This record gives sequence, structure tokens and C-alpha cells, in this order.
Amino acid sequence: MSQKVELTTFDARLFDGVSSRARQIVVDRDQQGNLTLHFEGSEPQIVLLRDYITIRPVGHSPIVLRMESGPEIHIAADKRSRAAFGLGVSKLTRVIEAIENRPLPVVAVVVSAMCVGIASYIYGLPMLAKAAAPRIPLAIKKEIGSQGLSFLDRVMFMPTQLSVEQQRRPQVLTDRLQEVVKLYPEPVAITRRMGHGDGEAANAMALLPYTIVATYKLVSSLNDAELEAVLAHEMGHLSLDHSTQSLVRGSAVSVATLVLFGGDPGVFQALAINLVDSKNSRDHEREADRFALDALVRRGSSPMALHAALKKISEGHEEAGLNAYLSSHPMTEDRLQAIEEFSRQAASPSR
Repeated sequence: MSQKVELTTFDARLFDGVSSRARQIVVDRDQQGNLTLHFEGSEPQIVLLRDYITIRPVGHSPIVLRMESGPEIHIAADKRSRAAFGLGVSKLTRVIEAIENRPLPVVAVVVSAMCVGIASYIYGLPMLAKAAAPRIPLAIKKEIGSQGLSFLDRVMFMPTQLSVEQQRRPQVLTDRLQEVVKLYPEPVAITRRMGHGDGEAANAMALLPYTIVATYKLVSSLNDAELEAVLAHEMGHLSLDHSTQSLVRGSAVSVATLVLFGGDPGVFQALAINLVDSKNSRDHEREADRFALDALVRRGSSPMALHAALKKISEGHEEAGLNAYLSSHPMTEDRLQAIEEFSRQAASPSR
């Protein structure tokens, strides 16, 4: 007398691994785990236990039986099917199912995750950058700065048209400031021309690890006190290693963007990144302003020289609406007010 084989029967869907369409089938599973697949209008097919693997469901996802040849069988996950395939309900599944059955917690989880992500970006990345920047060897910073200047000379800068004496002014003033700030390596100030005619820029920038570039229009339009104040600001960027921090932060953002958006974030994602990253850059500008003001006071110079320089540089520049919000620099009016407040405190006898 033959022993009766106990079967558990399930309605299922078969994906053939070629198309996305599913085929409705009936699956019998015996106690040894072997399957019998019943197709409408076709002969049953036997699938042995060794020829497929069982993928545990999470939440309301189905039990997946993946065959070595490629096709998959999806069976609804419930108490009966879990018991038949020996799949208990994990703690993670219980949590996920609880969330799926309650929309409000789902929204709370999503919002919380977004808040954590944004907070990590706004506060975590700057902390990471500050911690990592001092650990980058000086030789690497020199190479990055050299390559950066060579690139800018090719695509943006032009030879200056200043006289030899005017070309020396930025370095002379930088050397004076160096007497009180004592940066290492000692900064080197050079001049370049940037733009043509009305589009010519009065600008200065700090390049790793010790180079300050002052443009023709900046040097020719500012007096010594004003130019000294702008150079003190750029020395602040060098002293606080802002360029390295920005480099570290930018690399981290690039990696995160690649992971999240596949390397092509699109316009809206790029705009969101710009909005958040601009905040960190504006913080650097405020820090460099404060460094400059302290340096000027220690030099015996008036901090209001930075005020006068900013007003000259900002003439003709509009700062309103979205352009101002996206700017990597704080609004000029805010910076001017901060300088005025610093100057009042510096002049106070109680200081």
C-alpha cells in the first residue's frame, strides 16, 4: 500500500524571466519541498527542491521561488504559505507591516528620514570637511592649487596690464598682514585680468594652499587700505583652509549624488544641492570677514576699510530674489552691517 503524499496547494504567478507579464498557475508543494506546477492547457511540471531557492518576504511582498533556469514563482505571503515554506515572521517584517497598515507612521518615517538626511548634509558634511582638511598633506594641496591655477589661466584669466609697481602692491600689502597673522606657508599674491570691458570683474580668490589672485580691476580701483582689507579676507580663507574643506565637501556631495541619482541628478536635484551647499560657502565668507577684521585691528588699520572695499566691489551688482539666495556669498548689506557692528565694538573703550 503506497503512502499518501500530503500536498499544499497555492495560487501563484509565474514570471518567465523574459517578459514582464505574469502567468497564473497553481502550485502543489509536498512535504519534501518539491513543487508541481499546473498550467492551464499544459502538462504539469515538476520542480525539485534543489532546483529553486526561496526568498523570504518583507512586509506585504510575496514569497519568491527563484529557479536556477531564471523564472520566478510569486506566492502571496500569509500564515498558511509562510508555515508551508517554513518562513516565520521576522521582527523587521512585523514593523514594516505595522507601518504599511498605518499611513501616518509612513509619512512620519519618510519626513524623519528626510530631516536626518538634510541635517546630515547641512551640519555633518561641514564637520567632516573640517576634520578631514588638516589631514590632507601639504604636497597634495600644492599640486591641487598648481593644477587649479593652470586651468584658470587657460579658461578664465588673462595677463594683467598693471605696471610693475601696481603688480607688486598686493604682495607688499600681504607681507604687511603676514607680520601679524603669520600664515604657513607664506601667501603669495599675484595679479590677473578677468573679463573684458564692462564685464571685467573686480575680484580676489584664494587658491590652495597659499596663492591669492587679485584681478586687474580690483587692484586698480581700490586704495591701499581697501585692497589690504580684501587681501586680509582672502588670507582668512587660506588660514581657515576653506578651499580644502570645500574640496572634501564637494567630493562627498558628488559621491552621494552618484549613489542617489545615478550620476545624473537633473535640474531639480542639482538646484537642491546648490541651495544647501551655498549655505556652507556663505558661512566661510562670514568667517573670512571676521578673520580680516581681526587682522586689520591687529595691524592698526581701520576695519571700515573692508566696508568701503565691499561697497566699491558691489556697485552695479544686484542681489535680490533667488540669485541672492543661491549666492555663495552673504548679501552685501548683511556683511556691511556686520562690519559696522564690529567697528563699533572695536572702538568701544570696554573692548
